[in-house]
Amino acid sequence: MTAATYQYVDLPDAPVVTTRALLTARENIGDTVAARAMMCIHGGAGFGKTLAVNTCLRELEPGEDVRKITFRARPTARAVRYELFTALDLAGEPPRHPSEFDRLLKTALAERPRTFLVDEAQWLSGEAFEYFRYLWDEPSTQLAITFVGGEGCHTVLRREPMLSSRIFIWQHFTRLTPSEVLDVIPLFHPLWVDADPEDITFADSHAAHGNFRASAQLTAHTRTGRPRVDQELLRWAFSRSPDHHTATPMPLAAPRPIAVVIDRHDDALHTHTALAAHHPSFGRVTLHPGPGTTSGTGLAHDLLAAWENRPCSRAASRPAVSPHGKPLPPG
Repeated sequence: MTAATYQYVDLPDAPVVTTRALLTARENIGDTVAARAMMCIHGGAGFGKTLAVNTCLRELEPGEDVRKITFRARPTARAVRYELFTALDLAGEPPRHPSEFDRLLKTALAERPRTFLVDEAQWLSGEAFEYFRYLWDEPSTQLAITFVGGEGCHTVLRREPMLSSRIFIWQHFTRLTPSEVLDVIPLFHPLWVDADPEDITFADSHAAHGNFRASAQLTAHTRTGRPRVDQELLRWAFSRSPDHHTATPMPLAAPRPIAVVIDRHDDALHTHTALAAHHPSFGRVTLHPGPGTTSGTGLAHDLLAAWENRPCSRAASRPAVSPHGKPLPPG
């Protein structure tokens, strides 16, 4: 572990904020390492679990040998062996036979005390958890293990009494409460230092919802706007988020009247190629349909293309019809 910080996005001047959950994790991890035990930190995505654990474990280095394993898919016991082999920087080729592989890992783990961070542990099956327990139970190994994952991690461990009974400490990460948001967010980034508390509450209630990852994303977006936070800027930032549907929609500007002019001497309302010109200052779009025609959807498409002043071609050409299937009259 060599990274100085573990933020979700690269935010200049964004420090690691010492939240109540991080302080609890620091105490719990310290106790777990001292006892050479196993613990489980679980909670929803974006609540700051991995950042807190990485920060706390980094404080134990270099006196503690910390190794990190991250799973991105459901691994077998064999895959866990290979991940451990890589994490321990063992030389040579991995053994082919499980019993030989196990002996190699036990020998390496008995050399000195080590702490493993197993991240994204919600991917682990009961079999994979059991393999970590198997190594931890070996009297010669001196292992401390911190499992970090979503609620699935907690569910699998609780389902197996032989596993859950060996978990020394359970810690559940939850959303920041509204009062914690007002205390923490101004410390999270200089952007929020002088922000009105009402604006911070507005941003949290409409977009972040007590989620640290969402707050980091919102901060990154807001930094690209005006230097001072206000609700208009926040609404713009909400629109750039994949969860913008949870935010209050931005008020739209009053619509400007637009006149659409269609050459009434043409014998079709729809055209194979829309050649158009618009006059923004007068709010006028002039559409010159050609001989080819398509469906009613084509007319809407042509109008949009005309407004943007770019040609639009369609391969198919059919007689003009109304939404009810009847031929449309000329202009």
